[in-house]
Amino acid sequence: MSTTDPHRYTWPEDTVVEPDGTIVFRPSWENYRAKFLRVPAFLMAIVALNLFRMDDLRLALALLVVSLAGAAAGTALYFRRALTSVGPRGLVRRDLIRNTAVPKERLGEVIFVRELAHYDPRIDTTLIVTDAQGRKVAMFNGPFWSADQLYAMASALQQPTWQPQGPTTFRQVRERYPAAVPLLYARPVLFAFALAGILLGVIVTIAVAVVVAA
Repeated sequence: MSTTDPHRYTWPEDTVVEPDGTIVFRPSWENYRAKFLRVPAFLMAIVALNLFRMDDLRLALALLVVSLAGAAAGTALYFRRALTSVGPRGLVRRDLIRNTAVPKERLGEVIFVRELAHYDPRIDTTLIVTDAQGRKVAMFNGPFWSADQLYAMASALQQPTWQPQGPTTFRQVRERYPAAVPLLYARPVLFAFALAGILLGVIVTIAVAVVVAA
């Protein structure tokens, strides 16, 4: 779809088109709320059981309440602050703690996967924006964004876009664009083992240093 004059098109809900043609997208609260409730029951059960295995029930309840309150406050702040704008100046992304600005001339290909095959069913779509060297400069996933929002954003960017047909995994995307998908997404098990190895190495190094110092 061409977006030569963005004022002529109907954009997803909560999208704003500014006078200079900049298109401002905001994460979808409705989409997030609908998918957040689909947290696997067994994961919730594991968390609850671990909390209530503590000797002090009041402490367990307090930790649960504080965790829920912190998560709710962080989510509310994210949805108040987060936005992504696409326009003549390029791409600007703002989320909870980061601001990213990529000039139009630095933008590369766009990767839009409408049917993302992921172990977490809530992450069912993704949009990855790369620079001229094929490196990831921005990534947008469900459940914060709907597939229609990401399709509209890909169209607004007006960059060459790769859109695979049918279910596609992050690993398949990484095979085509090695620098566009972090290892955390493409190979989460390998990433977890690598992180555990680093932590173990740090612990062993500290232990050896303490023994030597003693």
